[in-house]
Amino acid sequence: MSAKVIAITSRLPAAGKTHVAAALAAWLRREGRHVAPLHLSHPDGDPYQCPEGGTVSRAAALLAEACGLPAEPVFESGWSALPALQARHDVIIAELPAGESAPAGIATLEIPVSRQDASIQLGKLAPLPLFQPSLTPQPPEDVAALPVWSLISAPRCGIVSLPHLANFGDFQLLRGAEWLTTGAPGRFQLLFVPGSLQPAKDLDWMREAGLDSWLAAQHSSGARLISTGWAYPDAEQLESGALTDNWTLSRLIGRRVPPPLPTEETLDRLGHWLSEAPGVATFVHQFV
Repeated sequence: MSAKVIAITSRLPAAGKTHVAAALAAWLRREGRHVAPLHLSHPDGDPYQCPEGGTVSRAAALLAEACGLPAEPVFESGWSALPALQARHDVIIAELPAGESAPAGIATLEIPVSRQDASIQLGKLAPLPLFQPSLTPQPPEDVAALPVWSLISAPRCGIVSLPHLANFGDFQLLRGAEWLTTGAPGRFQLLFVPGSLQPAKDLDWMREAGLDSWLAAQHSSGARLISTGWAYPDAEQLESGALTDNWTLSRLIGRRVPPPLPTEETLDRLGHWLSEAPGVATFVHQFV
């Protein structure tokens, strides 16, 4: 039996289709369904690198994440991809461009979405309050003006790999950085000294490895030396956790770093946001 297709539609753009599609995917996945996305809206925003190669829009990557799947270009390759997706999954959630419907001959449950002030309307069902945080945050003007981050164009960054490193999670958005246990050849643009659980021991380790003098030489040659959660000598000071904000990181490295995809906890809340809305579960379960 072919997978059912649910089409999320709207008359106007920015109606909340991506939020509803992601919520529906997270909800049905929680119920044990094998769900896949088909993102057909205009691929706005910065590209997202797929694990197996190629890129998709952030919205397509977000929908794949809600389905519990790695992002693939097939999720954004048009209606022609539908038969292959239906062969592998139970439910296909298609986000359509504003003003469009599914082609004739494709049976779908259509859920029209509209935005009304502080709520989202699903057809004739009761309105939903807006979900927070936004899954599609827009960059501030100064960050939007920056070139998009890429591995080729990004400044060379290094992170000191301390034996007693305290805040590894602070650097998850700093892709392509080199983790250093000794001095490396060449020049760096930015060097980060993480927080330490045992600063005295880590300072001794850095001296024994020659990292303290190497950092000083790099700093003298123009590299920015930045510490996070630790008052390392001569370094700019950032609070622990500051680099987990992608806009802060963007300003620091001079490249626009896209926001991270939502956590499982956020996706779980998103699924409940939709499934617990009055009338929605009954409406959807009549079709799937």
